[in-house]
Amino acid sequence: MANLSGLTRKIKRFDAVLVGLGLLVLVVLALMAGFSDSVSLGTYAKVAFVLVAIVALKTYFGWLALRLGIVFIASAVILGCGIAYLQKPAPANNLYQAVFLTNGQVYFGHLKNADTKNPVLTDIYYLQSTPQNPQQSTDQQQQQLSLIKLGKELHGPEDKMVLKGDQILFWENLKDDGKVVQTIKQSQQKQ
Repeated sequence: MANLSGLTRKIKRFDAVLVGLGLLVLVVLALMAGFSDSVSLGTYAKVAFVLVAIVALKTYFGWLALRLGIVFIASAVILGCGIAYLQKPAPANNLYQAVFLTNGQVYFGHLKNADTKNPVLTDIYYLQSTPQNPQQSTDQQQQQLSLIKLGKELHGPEDKMVLKGDQILFWENLKDDGKVVQTIKQSQQKQ
């Protein structure tokens, strides 16, 4: 009988070590998913689902301590939430963004708090079309696009725009060597 209880303790310790290794695997996957593109949230979820199912079954049948099972499952869920938070797209702080609104307007600037109800855009520019030759008829006119700095309009707005999050169709980071950013930098040098 003493041998049987000793064997049971060894098995429970072994199971605890396996649960610890499983948790270590989830932590490594979570770090890889949160800070690189090598692992997706979907991959983490599949691995976590299998490991959580094994731990839940072992806990249900009494082969694993209830506390250990609860800690493992709660840790897997918390790590998954952390990955989902870290993988949310966010505008790059050092780049300009193009913000496309539902009304068809496009603004260029630095977007902050993109995932909130009221994102903020600063250092704002927008496109304005003007006819190249006013002497030609409307059908023959070619439109020229100009990049305009917000704030020089008649009503004199500040260079800060609070947007409604549900009015943003999408946003994208702009490359430093793109025409829009190059024009913005040239405009800033003239000022």
